[in-house]
Amino acid sequence: MKLIVLALSLAAPALGQSLVISNFGTTPDAITHNWSVSHDGGVVTGFGWLSRFYSRTQGFVNVPGNYFFYGASGDGSTLVGLNNAGQSAAVWAATLQPRATHQSSRLASSANADGSRVVVFNPRAVWDTDSGQTMSLLPASTTWFGAAITPDGRFVVGEDGSLPGHAAMWDALTGAPRPLGPYQGAPVWARSISADASVVAGFVPTIPAASLRWAEETGWQSLGQIPGLPAAGDAGAFGVSADGSRIVGYSQGRAFLWTASEGMRDLNLVLAGIGVDLQGHILTQALAISGDGNTIAGTTLAPDSTTRVFVATVPGPASVAVPFVCLLASVRRRRTVRCCAVCSGR
Repeated sequence: MKLIVLALSLAAPALGQSLVISNFGTTPDAITHNWSVSHDGGVVTGFGWLSRFYSRTQGFVNVPGNYFFYGASGDGSTLVGLNNAGQSAAVWAATLQPRATHQSSRLASSANADGSRVVVFNPRAVWDTDSGQTMSLLPASTTWFGAAITPDGRFVVGEDGSLPGHAAMWDALTGAPRPLGPYQGAPVWARSISADASVVAGFVPTIPAASLRWAEETGWQSLGQIPGLPAAGDAGAFGVSADGSRIVGYSQGRAFLWTASEGMRDLNLVLAGIGVDLQGHILTQALAISGDGNTIAGTTLAPDSTTRVFVATVPGPASVAVPFVCLLASVRRRRTVRCCAVCSGR
């Protein structure tokens, strides 16, 4: 089995608020697998879109073959996922030109800022696509879905079934784990990590579920509820912006956007409030957010009762965005991404 990496060049023009809906359906169990948005929102991938990804410049792109795209690099140059025909891991891009090959892994889950480090499974590992070397092995009990990597490729977050709390963070250089612990005694599934690894988004998968935020000083904390909706029986936090200030997920059948200042808000109301036409759709799950915090992707219930894909642009204050040039600089220097705090003036 081979893992193939391809190069992609997709320039993403800046846009105001918008909503794009797919013309194809997706699986309603999309939450069990990875979704991803590049740093500027120009490229989006998601489970259940067989042989498709989204490009801001090209719309939903249908790639000939039998593929699932699970992740995109921060710069949008690399797509990672599964070659479903051969049951082998793969990393592609719109040009469909090979960038590198991994000989043994079954699938790829996520990529760092420039696609130079990729999380692969069977064996579970972090792979350096520049050198072709496996950097570190992850525990065999690590689940393949949900694993996310920081833009500098230093830290990976996900679940380890051998840990009581399940959620964990790994050092990609050494493979050393850091258990993130349970929430009120319940195991947690970790789904996304901020650029400096200081914030993790996750959820309690059992009923009653809880949307959660982990930080060094607090551990896991609940993000609360969408005002006006009953206490969540089903909920989860799935994406976090690069600076950790915006988190997306769903609660009681509604997609949400969370910030510390405004709490959890129904994404449907947020978009309607800034003049976006929802076209009769109900946004049900927000499953990924761009590094700059402005582009959100997930599932929507269409007027014909089918499940579709949405990509929404929700501009935020310029101060929330970690400059991507700093993230790339941290990759090239192989320094910790905390340099971005200096670049962004925080």
